[in-house]
Amino acid sequence: MPRRTAIDTGRLRKLIRWAGQLQPEDKLTLPLTKAKFHDWALDKRTDNVKLLVQFYADVDRQTVTRDLATLGLKGQLHGADNSWAVVANRNKIRQLARPETVKFIQQGPMPFLPLNEGGRRIANSDQAQRADWSNPRPAYDGVSGRNVRIGI
Repeated sequence: MPRRTAIDTGRLRKLIRWAGQLQPEDKLTLPLTKAKFHDWALDKRTDNVKLLVQFYADVDRQTVTRDLATLGLKGQLHGADNSWAVVANRNKIRQLARPETVKFIQQGPMPFLPLNEGGRRIANSDQAQRADWSNPRPAYDGVSGRNVRIGI
């Protein structure tokens, strides 16, 4: 916190823990600062990255599109928190974080990824439950769930 300023004295000092200039790197998630990208976010042919850029709530649409256009980028509003889906070359990510209108940048939007694809096979659930998938409805031979207790 700067010394000998209005925020360094009196009761206000107890409320403020830090005051300083926000650097572009401060607006990036840790993987972005280390240039580590998810497979779904990075197009390896073009080096373009799918990003979610959150702008401050009081920044209007025209300002967002103007700030993106200065870098040769376009975006689409994504969500209620003034986040925009932007595809940018990995070399432009730090430049994208420079405007004061930008609050935060992360990889996204994340595509739908099935979370349990192959889970039954990996856990051998069919063998354990002796499941028969040949019927119109699955039938379990001998596994009923009786005497199962769940506590919450």
